[in-house]
Amino acid sequence: MPAPNEPRHDEFTAKLAKLRGHLRKEGLEGLLLTQQSSVAWLTGGAETHIVLASVDSAGPLMVTQDSVYLLCPNIEAPRMLEEELTGLEVEDCRYPWHEEAHGEDDDIRKILDDRPWAKDTEPHIAAYLAECFSVLSGPEQDRYRWVARQSEEAVRHTCQQVEQGMTEFEIAGILSAEAHKREIWPVLTLVAADDRLRKHRHPIPTSNRVENCAMLVLCARRWGLIANLTRLVHIGPIPDDLRNRHYAVCTVDATFIHETRPGVSYGEVFKRGQAAYAAHGYPDEWQLHHQGGPSGYLGRLFKATAASKARVHEGQAVAWNPSITGTKSEDTFLVQSDTNEIITEAREWPMIEVEAGGVKYQRPDILVR
Repeated sequence: MPAPNEPRHDEFTAKLAKLRGHLRKEGLEGLLLTQQSSVAWLTGGAETHIVLASVDSAGPLMVTQDSVYLLCPNIEAPRMLEEELTGLEVEDCRYPWHEEAHGEDDDIRKILDDRPWAKDTEPHIAAYLAECFSVLSGPEQDRYRWVARQSEEAVRHTCQQVEQGMTEFEIAGILSAEAHKREIWPVLTLVAADDRLRKHRHPIPTSNRVENCAMLVLCARRWGLIANLTRLVHIGPIPDDLRNRHYAVCTVDATFIHETRPGVSYGEVFKRGQAAYAAHGYPDEWQLHHQGGPSGYLGRLFKATAASKARVHEGQAVAWNPSITGTKSEDTFLVQSDTNEIITEAREWPMIEVEAGGVKYQRPDILVR
C-alpha cells in the first residue's frame, strides 16, 4: 500500500455477479451507478470525484447483464480508464463535454433501447447497495486498515503542532496537508477551540484562536473507504471538570464498542450507550449529537438510533462518536468474530483505561502540550 492501480479483477467480477443477480430478481436490464460510493465499491476502490465535496461520480458506470459501460464526458474518460479502472473490463462510452446535457441519456438509449433500468439513487436500489457496502471483504478490510493508519497519523502529527494562538483555520490547514502527504483525502475536517468546542458539535474551522483546548475531527478517504476519528489537545494542565467529562465520554465510547457484536441490533447497542451516559451523570447529552453507526464507503451508512433494527455483522466497519459538552471520543473499528479491531487506534498517544461490560479498554486521552 498504497496501490491505487492494483488489479482487482476478481473482486470486480464477484461484485458484478452479485449486482446482476439482483437485476434479474428486480426485472431490470441495467443499473446506472452515479454515486462515488457505488462506483468505488464495485471497482475495488476507483476514486471518481472531481469536486471532493460532491457525492456524484464523475465517471458513472452502467451495469448490464453483458457489459459495464463508462458514461462520462471526454474530459474525464482518459483519467478514469488509465488511473482508476485499470485492468477492469469497462467499455468506453465517452461523449463530448459540450453535449453533457444529453450525452449520458443518448448513450443509455443506445445501450438499452427501451428496456428497464434503474439508478443507484432510487430508494430500493440504494437500500440494496447499502447492504452490499455493509460487510467488507478481506481485501477491503486490508485497504481500510491502511487508510485508517494514515488517518490516525495525520491527526496525531497535527495535534503535536497545535500551539496557543493558532486559528482553527491554521490547524485545519495543517491537518489537510498531513492527510494529503499520506495520500488520503480529507473529506471532512472539523476544528474547534475553547468556547466553540463547548458550543458546537459540528464545528467547521473559523478564525477563532486556541487559548487552551482544541478538538480535531478527520474523516479521510482512499479507495472509497472513509476512516473517522477525533482527538483533543490541551495547552497546559487539564481542568478537573474536563478530565471528568472526558473519562465519562471514553467510558460511553467503550460501552458502544463493547456492545457492538454480531447479531445484536444497532438499536440495542444504542440503548446500552444511552444507559452508559446516564450511569455517568450525563443522561441527556446523547440528544445533542448523533452517536454514529456503521461506516465504510460512506461516513455513516446510517445514523443509529434506539429504533434501529439493522443487526451488526462480522466484517462491518463502525464508528461511534459519543460526545459530552466540551469533549468527544471517536475511532473506526472492524467487527470481528471474537473482538473488535480498532483500525484508527491511537499510537504514541496518552491513553486512558476505562471499563465496559467487565472488560478494560484503552481509549485516547487528551494530549497535553
